[in-house]
Amino acid sequence: MSRTLGKNALHLTVLWAFAVAQPLFELLGKTPEFFVARGSTGGDVVVFALVLAVAAPAALVGVEALAGLASSRAASATHLVLVALLSAVIADEVIRKHTHSTLLVFLTAALLGAAFAVAYARTRAVPLVLTVLAPVPLIFLGVFLARSPIAKLEGTAKALSIAAPRRDPPIVVVIFDEFPVTSLMDGRRRVDAGRFPNFAALARQATWYRNATSVHEDTTEAVPAIMTGLYPRDGSLPLAKDHPDSVFTLLASRYREDVYESVTQICPTKICPRRRASFLDRIHSLADDLEVVYGHLVLPKRLEDGLPSVSNTWQDFGGSSHTNGAEQDPLILKSATDLNSEVGRQMWRDQRFTWDAWVDRIEPGSRPTLYLMHLLMPHYPWRYLPNGKQYGTASGIDGLQHDRWAQDRWIVAQGWQRHLFQAGLPDRLLGSLMRRLKREGIWNQALVAVLADHGVSFIPGEHRRDVDDGNLPDIASIPLFVKYPGERRGRISDKSAESVDLVPTIADVLGVRLPYRVDGISLRSARQHQEVVVRAPRGAAATGSAVRFHRAKYATLGRQLDLFGSGSWAHVYSMGPNRELIGRTVPASTPRSAVSVTIDGENLFRDVDLASPLSPGHVSGSVSRGPLDLAVAVNGRVAAVTRTFDVDGDQHFGAFVPDKAFRQGANQVDVYAVRDGGLERLDGGASRASCTLQHGTLRNGGHVVRIQPGALHGRVEDWFNERDTVRVGGWAADTVGGRLVDNVLVFRGDTFVYSGTTTVGRRGVPFGDTPPTEAVRMGFAFDLPRSLIGDGPLRFFAIRGGVASELAYVKRFPWRP
Repeated sequence: MSRTLGKNALHLTVLWAFAVAQPLFELLGKTPEFFVARGSTGGDVVVFALVLAVAAPAALVGVEALAGLASSRAASATHLVLVALLSAVIADEVIRKHTHSTLLVFLTAALLGAAFAVAYARTRAVPLVLTVLAPVPLIFLGVFLARSPIAKLEGTAKALSIAAPRRDPPIVVVIFDEFPVTSLMDGRRRVDAGRFPNFAALARQATWYRNATSVHEDTTEAVPAIMTGLYPRDGSLPLAKDHPDSVFTLLASRYREDVYESVTQICPTKICPRRRASFLDRIHSLADDLEVVYGHLVLPKRLEDGLPSVSNTWQDFGGSSHTNGAEQDPLILKSATDLNSEVGRQMWRDQRFTWDAWVDRIEPGSRPTLYLMHLLMPHYPWRYLPNGKQYGTASGIDGLQHDRWAQDRWIVAQGWQRHLFQAGLPDRLLGSLMRRLKREGIWNQALVAVLADHGVSFIPGEHRRDVDDGNLPDIASIPLFVKYPGERRGRISDKSAESVDLVPTIADVLGVRLPYRVDGISLRSARQHQEVVVRAPRGAAATGSAVRFHRAKYATLGRQLDLFGSGSWAHVYSMGPNRELIGRTVPASTPRSAVSVTIDGENLFRDVDLASPLSPGHVSGSVSRGPLDLAVAVNGRVAAVTRTFDVDGDQHFGAFVPDKAFRQGANQVDVYAVRDGGLERLDGGASRASCTLQHGTLRNGGHVVRIQPGALHGRVEDWFNERDTVRVGGWAADTVGGRLVDNVLVFRGDTFVYSGTTTVGRRGVPFGDTPPTEAVRMGFAFDLPRSLIGDGPLRFFAIRGGVASELAYVKRFPWRP
């Protein structure tokens, strides 16, 4: 019996290796980010590999041994069932690549698995082949460990040896993200003090290198360049091992370092210790996510589409609460092939928590300190107003396809408007930093540098972030302010500076010789760069002369001023057609239009809390016909003007209303078509019929909507806990017909709490004839006040026409019905 069990164990281990272990080894061996994302150590990787290759098949052998306690026939039957299952999985992995038919995949795999089990039981050749393949599991294990990212995870960068500096001032470095310098400027090419008072205050006390440029279009390449003084190299990851020479290793022997890196890990762990979850928590997280990863590897396409996406992050695929708080370390997300797409979860965190915790730690000490912060602000997602409040319909970028803007100038202007609003938040954060430094007596003697990694472009028909000759000035131009120790009176320098100049400038100020060659030039040197070069992945680059670059940069500023003016934020709010209507009282005799309107989150206007951190000011939705010029009225007065835009054949709109237009409690929000200077009220709005859910019947306004399971598809798969709000995300669509849904309705139990549209691009789900690799705007992310959510349960319904379907929920969704 023991001899038979040993032989059977060997055969199951071989089959397991081909069915489960090797597919996962093959995928994860290429992706160090999967382990980095959850703070895994080299030991975690070894444990994971041993469990997958040895312990898991041993568990199957244990099942067979338990069956053997009943009888040898039961053990034999159990063994053949396991052989059939594992061989069917192997067949499935091959078949699924050639057909989308779930039934065909399952039937063919099952038949092949059964046939293999019969051959295994009735021939000597099949068991003999499995015996000969006995070394294969160990080979798979050895190859994975040899190729695994253990070395990448551990890193080897060490402190550099430098002579004692002639001076050792505190050093404060702030790296903002996706922030073109023109966003800060007024018509005189100075910092717009009306919108950015703290940047203006910094400019009055520091040197502003107004013509500074970035050296790469991607955060995970541009930020390491700032920290090292070296141009990006193809094939390197933003890890300490690939960047052993940096400002961190330069100063480590002399300085204490308080560093926050959002999406890089350039500072070695020995210099910048990072908190990790416990070993059990790390392994549990890895095991949970492997369920989803393996499902994507083996399930037929239609079933795979129901799984949470693994395309935007490298952890928490099954859904997770991402609690924003000062105690959290960043998620380190990176990929060797498409680094920029892997920082999504970190971007969705409330950056204010991170900033406040870092600023609160700044204080004088016995050793000089390097304080460095890379903050993902004002980087998309755009969801903040200049007053620091969030707005609830902040997901997606309208008019963007494959990161290229549409030709519609209006929709691009609205994206620009949202960016400018969010740029107001870094100004508030900068003010808190400056006050802290002055209060702690650090400001005067400190070296303070404030810059950005790269810019962003708003040119119709052009790429938003992928650099080319057309958008080079917008992607390259960055703010760069340096307050030198003892500097009290600011000045503007128009020398051609680059982001790689920061490290050599720090060394120059300290009076130390850099122990490695850098590409940057000290900003205090008379030398300067002659060309503007912004690199892109795979060795591509856009290049221009400094003269042509600066001429084009100020052309962008001219476009910005034409759209949004300067000085007051009121000019940004009033952007749009027919702006002369803003502030007018709507006549009571306004005619009604045949066009109807649906407003996202319309019920929230019925109970506005002006003290809430969630602003009601982003009014968005859809209309039944268009295109139209629109006016949005709050409590009978026009508060914003806008224009519709096309989204997959439907007419949508968005407008920003100043918070002061609302009153505490109930508000009436109406949308009007503007025709020949007159107004026509659209049917619908935020003061009329609500939705109800009673006894399995859904009423949308006055219409009964038939609930039909499976008619529409989707899943609630993510949520982020914040101080006063919860952001819930997922997707919904008619995937078979290739049509977007009209709305997603949210109920707490049977009580209606929210209605919104899908605005986020989502890949990986078939959508009619659209390939799964194409992003379709079937995703949603709703910011909901905690007061509305309560203890739940929450139910999500997709609606199209007169049909509704309840969405699926990931297993850990805390408000799952």
